[in-house]
Amino acid sequence: MNRKPANAAEYRCDRGATLYVRTLDQNTVWLIAPDREIRLDRKAEGRYGFGRVEMGFGKETMELTDPPVTYTNCKRVS
Repeated sequence: MNRKPANAAEYRCDRGATLYVRTLDQNTVWLIAPDREIRLDRKAEGRYGFGRVEMGFGKETMELTDPPVTYTNCKRVS
């Protein structure tokens, strides 16, 4: 992906991965990953998922598990 999608937050993760997250509403986010886009529903405070895909937000980082891959230490780019 050559540029940041409109209205999306950019996250850079360990191993050079870049992910984008767009908030759709209070209970839903849109994940834009290098290989696909997917809607994730809120599961708990700071946690979203759909099927086996799980995304969690910490105080300063985000983590995404999309078996068999896990993206760790994802930090928001200002």
